[in-house]
Amino acid sequence: MHFAAEAGYDLWAGDLIIRPGLLVGGVLGLFERQGAGDPFSDSTGDLLLGPGFVVLYPMDSLYLGGDLRGYVVMGDGVSGVGLNVTAGARFE
Repeated sequence: MHFAAEAGYDLWAGDLIIRPGLLVGGVLGLFERQGAGDPFSDSTGDLLLGPGFVVLYPMDSLYLGGDLRGYVVMGDGVSGVGLNVTAGARFE
């Protein structure tokens, strides 16, 4: 599970919004083993960094877009890439 806050800046390119930004948060892992032998449970937590950018196409009060982001978990060196589709409402 992860939780994070993101900061970025909107750049307009015609009708598109391009938002480079950085996601900073935490990653939590909970582990539990049942069965033969001794039961085992553990938890871990590390810092999460996620540089990336979002491209949005606004349509009146709605928007559609995509998000490309790298994820790096600082404590154990795990990393990955996320490609997401996003949609929502804008309040101005």
